[in-house]
Amino acid sequence: MLKVIYIKQLTDLLKEKRIYVMILLAGMMMIYLPFKMFLKISFDKNLLTLAIDFYFLFYSILFILFLAYSANYQLFLQEKVSNTIHSLLSTPLNIKTIWLGKTLAILTVGYILSIILSFAMLIIINHSIISAQTLFPSTHGLISLLVINPIICLFLIGFIGIVTMLSKDETKIRIGFYIFIGALFYFLKPNKFNIEFSFIIYQIIVIILLFVITKIGLKFLSNEKVILSID
Repeated sequence: MLKVIYIKQLTDLLKEKRIYVMILLAGMMMIYLPFKMFLKISFDKNLLTLAIDFYFLFYSILFILFLAYSANYQLFLQEKVSNTIHSLLSTPLNIKTIWLGKTLAILTVGYILSIILSFAMLIIINHSIISAQTLFPSTHGLISLLVINPIICLFLIGFIGIVTMLSKDETKIRIGFYIFIGALFYFLKPNKFNIEFSFIIYQIIVIILLFVITKIGLKFLSNEKVILSID
């Protein structure tokens, strides 16, 4: 049943035109802004490697979250606005299964595109900056991009979905999202950390905390509370 829901939500998401606009804008942001930073530090290979690691960590998460925010309307909010959520909840489908299918659909699109954009940026850097050696991310940077980031985003997207399904006020969702992104920018500045093994441990702790928060949120997710949020 989860597979059916996942495929349907993924198909619906890919049919939505506003998603492609968001992908284009976020993709330009992922290329243009970091590239200016890379040019400023092109004289220092160690700084470039650190910047690439930071890019693989931070911008990939940021891209997925912006995509999630845009997809949030299509997969979570639109059904409440159009009142089609009533017919969906009248089926034998479990609300948590519906939530998980939507979450995985958003994550799939965001994860694949973030990897493509990250390695595209790496190619652009190596072709634009004169260096005696080809620049690569560190092992920790790759682990963050390919393994840890999607897990973090899974819980973040899932939590956004829970809040959207239970909230009566879309404005609060928008404000909360922008506050969170602002905090992310502040605490994950390039000069505030170096991606080492200790930072991977920190990421794992974040994953555990997000898991606990999402688990608590799921306890409040029920057909009745979703319906009450509409009325």
